[in-house]
Amino acid sequence: MAYDGSGNAFFSVSSGTINWNGRGFVFTDDLPLPKTDKIVRMIARGVASQSRVTFSSGFSDTPQVMAQNASPSDANCKAVNADAGGFTLWINGGGTTDITVFAIGPK
Repeated sequence: MAYDGSGNAFFSVSSGTINWNGRGFVFTDDLPLPKTDKIVRMIARGVASQSRVTFSSGFSDTPQVMAQNASPSDANCKAVNADAGGFTLWINGGGTTDITVFAIGPK
């Protein structure tokens, strides 16, 4: 399932409807993940330390969140104060950075 910036699904496929040159695909249903959970992966650019980052698709309760520096800078960062809608980015030493975010939690 692919979501737009408002959290609305705009593209959906299933293992029975997709074939790309004989290659296999893994779907979230194939993961050892409870059916009540989902995974959100997103990239946020130019995020300032101690600013709020909103999930591209929210959760019904607080997810587990990992924020990884995705820019060429040497920023040491982490997600803090997560809730169902997002989290605060903490960058050791301040500044801004691009981040890749993975969040897993209740749909």
